[in-house]
Parts: sequence; structure tokens; C-alpha cells
Amino acid sequence: MSNLKQIGRTISMYANEHDGKIPEKLEDLRPYNANLDKILVCLSAKDRSKPSYQILLGGKQWNSAETSNTVVMTEALSNHRTGRNALYGDNHGAWLSN
Repeated sequence: MSNLKQIGRTISMYANEHDGKIPEKLEDLRPYNANLDKILVCLSAKDRSKPSYQILLGGKQWNSAETSNTVVMTEALSNHRTGRNALYGDNHGAWLSN
């Protein structure tokens, strides 16, 4: 969950410079966080050679009525047996049970 909060702050920085938009791909966040490769991998991920998270609503407005209660980024289902971490458009994280 800590990684998602850091990613959320990074998305906020990106959105501030891109008309409030969520980035289309994780790579777009690179200029906004020097530790991006580290925070994109969940500590309990089985495969730590690739990002654990994926952007679901790239191009939508960050922190808006449209996305505040919607999952904008989530982990792969294979990272955990019982669920996954998710980031909402208002920058709060939550555990989603399978």
C-alpha cells in the first residue's frame, strides 16, 4: 500500500503538468520519481522483474468526480492469493478481495 501512495503522489505531480490527466502508461511517470522502478514492484510480488501495477484509466481526470471513487491503478491478480491493492482517483488506496 505504501508503494501505491507514492505512485499516487507521482501521478498527482504528472497530472499537475498535464491538464489534470492520469498518464497513459507507467513510463510517463519516470520524470516525476527517481525511484519509480522500485515503487512499481510490490514487495510481495512473485515476479519482481516487472512492474506489479497497471494503469486502468489513463487519460481520464485525476482527482475528479469521474475518478474519485474509481480504481485507476491496480496490481496483477497473481501477486496475492486473496486479493490485490488498488489506487483510486482521489489518491486513496484499498485492498480488494478476490
